[in-house]
Amino acid sequence: MKDDGIYKGPFIGTRHIQFVFLAFVGFLAYSTRFGFSISLLAMTQNSSSNPDIPYYNWTNKSFILSTFFWGYVLPQIAVGILGTKFGIKNLILVAVFINSLCMFIIPTIAVHFGSQGVMVCRILQGIAQGFMVPSIHGAIGKWALPKERCRVYAFISTGYLVGYGVGVVTAGYICASWAGWPLSFYLLPSTGFLWVILYYFFGAASPATHKTITEAERNYLQTSLMSQNIRNVTIPYRAILTSPAFWAQAIMALCSGWGYSIIVTEMPIYMDKVLKFNIQSNGLVSALSSINLLLTVNGSAIVADYLVEHNYLTIGHTRKLMSSLGAFGCAVLMMIFIYLPDHSNTLFVVTLVAINGVRSFSTGGFSINHLDYAPNFAAAVMGIINTCAELFSFITPMATQYIVYDESDRSLWRIVFITAACLYVVSICFYLVFASGEVQPWNHTPVEPLVENSNIKEEYESEIKLLV
Repeated sequence: MKDDGIYKGPFIGTRHIQFVFLAFVGFLAYSTRFGFSISLLAMTQNSSSNPDIPYYNWTNKSFILSTFFWGYVLPQIAVGILGTKFGIKNLILVAVFINSLCMFIIPTIAVHFGSQGVMVCRILQGIAQGFMVPSIHGAIGKWALPKERCRVYAFISTGYLVGYGVGVVTAGYICASWAGWPLSFYLLPSTGFLWVILYYFFGAASPATHKTITEAERNYLQTSLMSQNIRNVTIPYRAILTSPAFWAQAIMALCSGWGYSIIVTEMPIYMDKVLKFNIQSNGLVSALSSINLLLTVNGSAIVADYLVEHNYLTIGHTRKLMSSLGAFGCAVLMMIFIYLPDHSNTLFVVTLVAINGVRSFSTGGFSINHLDYAPNFAAAVMGIINTCAELFSFITPMATQYIVYDESDRSLWRIVFITAACLYVVSICFYLVFASGEVQPWNHTPVEPLVENSNIKEEYESEIKLLV
């Protein structure tokens, strides 16, 4: 297959196989994370017709569920350091193995150590998954071309969305079956063990380290991306933390995380207490939002890549356009939602589904911006941003509980939604001024580039400048 007269390897190349591997990591992460909620419920009640299936009289279920996030926040900044020392591939392998192992042994741990043992397993799972997300972004930076990054990120994000649905649905069916809840802890982790074996032999952190990639595809990727081998290189944290491009993305991620937490965490409460939607209606809205999200995530990614690939906009301008559509769109729709008249149930549902769809425009915007300005340190940058976003998201429910002291009072909820809308507007204004789609000077390390031919490098450098 050729691109502008340059042979880039087979139509389905090694990089596409890597994207499938990474999407499955997301699938495993979300299926085991959210499927556990259903399994835990089954563990604490007699949900199976099989009398041999045990159940436990635990009263600390909410506490058990929260322990995952204790571990999840801890390791993300360290991912960048460990990734450069041991390699992203090794990091992902260990993370997936530990996540699968901890899930697999929970039935045995529950018998011998009770809920405390289960909490330890969930903390370890959280730590393992805390390594996964930044590592995935680091691998994307090494494998995805600038003009296809949005589509790649959207494809991998689809793994998360499908994992959430499969994890919850399969856990529900298994827990209600004769096999009972223990099988729900064995099925998905077993696929994780299989993934580890396959990725060990067929996966790689970069084109330079893959053993069976064709020479044509390796050269095409290395010259197009100007990849560097940054193993054992000091991460330029000072340069990152003083970079306007980094802060533009970080502030956008923090403020959007506040809005996301309102939509995902608090919206069901608002719909129940204020709009008087029953639990079935809440579930229907969640299902519609998930379907819409699958479509818009991939659709917005295709549009963003099309704009870059056909030189309608630079990478930087594309990121700003898609981020603007997402942020301003969410702000406007939130204001409409909170001021809709009573008994407008259809309009409430349509507006809420639209908010979730518009929010996904960030897939082609700030969500992957670090892959543009710091592809060599994408894991480190993502680790910092994701840690801050997760910590910030902890504040949202507490702030909402403080503001909305009467959950049936719409005027109090309006304060929460208006705050979220204002944060969207402020953050996108900052992003429009300081964001960049160009590779930052601190992204380049003293390590020799993997492409040695200076004439080839100059040729592709000029081509890449046109893209960014």
